[in-house]
Parts: sequence; C-alpha cells; structure tokens
Amino acid sequence: MDVSKRARVHAALGDPGRLAIVDLLTAGDAAPGELGAALGLPTNLIAHHVTCSSRPVWSGGTVPTPIGAEPTSS
Repeated sequence: MDVSKRARVHAALGDPGRLAIVDLLTAGDAAPGELGAALGLPTNLIAHHVTCSSRPVWSGGTVPTPIGAEPTSS
C-alpha cells in the first residue's frame, strides 16, 4: 500500500471518538448503546463514527472530517 493510501486509512481513525470506539471493540462486540454509555456519547454519534470508520478510504474513498474540525481541501 502506498504512503498516500496509508495516510487516508490513518486519517479515518484520527478522530478521538473513532479511535475510542475501535479500542473498545478490540475487547469484543458491543451494541451502539453500550459503546455510547462507555464513551458518554449519543448513539447517533456512535453510528456516525462507525459509518465513517468503515468507509473504504484505502480504495479511494473520502476521508471524513472529524466532528468540530474545519474541513480541509485536498
């Protein structure tokens, strides 16, 4: 995998909320409500992060902008 593709993969996990979800899921399966309770986030935000994290950025998809961050042009 070339460097630019690897950078997109890492950017998808660059949001602290997404990374926290991945950390929790490494321990096992969890429902959105369980993740939300553990992280203090509403389930709609959990769903947003899971959707953004599962986009195929490594195959040319777009990297989502973290919530609260200013969009950047590529």
